Amino acid sequence: MLLAWASSEGEVCRRGQHGPRCAGDADCAGVEYCVRCAQSGFCTDVPLPGGGTPRRDGKMDCGEGVPLCGVLTLETGYGGGYYHHAHPSVHGLWPQLEFEQHEWSKHGTCAGAADADDFFAQVCNLSSAPLALLSAERQKGGSLADMTAALKQEGHTAGYPLRTVDPPHSQLELSACASRRRPGMVALCSERVPMRGHGEHGPACESDVDCAHVTGCVRCAQSGFCTDVPLPAAE
Repeated sequence: MLLAWASSEGEVCRRGQHGPRCAGDADCAGVEYCVRCAQSGFCTDVPLPGGGTPRRDGKMDCGEGVPLCGVLTLETGYGGGYYHHAHPSVHGLWPQLEFEQHEWSKHGTCAGAADADDFFAQVCNLSSAPLALLSAERQKGGSLADMTAALKQEGHTAGYPLRTVDPPHSQLELSACASRRRPGMVALCSERVPMRGHGEHGPACESDVDCAHVTGCVRCAQSGFCTDVPLPAAE
């Protein structure tokens, strides 16, 4: 999905009966008893043969005062069927109107966006930088594991908060949070990533508070990234 949030109450996978409609395994992650999205397009409690399921790397934590957590799902293009294409892309940006309507009605309407146009614009904005990184890895012949390592690389200035690795569909999910300073806006959750060196920016930020835990950083610059360069002393 583009940006997915908690499932509606009452949705559940029961033995022998399918759960809610889905487009990927992440749609089923918050649904009780569901383990994956079946080829039928519905969540199911039946695991893949051999136990192949997405792997989650740690707890999603938006921090204090953040009302909403979600995921931004990126496809590497190495998957099968709809998940197989020449370049990494946002999950769901397929050439069919029905799926876009599904993304907006199921996920976008509870993401705090002003309308569908605003929702998809935010999705494209959030995904542009990490997709560029994935594309660079793919051009080098990088695998899903290589792309995962690139996103999680120690000391990487971007500090992308990787939430889930989905090998069956060759997808990667990044943690997304409702913005604390700008209502209706979504941002990738801050990651505790150190600075690479003097003069190089750290992870994305919205205020100095976002940089307080980042090694070497002293404030949030106007560029929207943490920095180790202090403000000039007041005259």
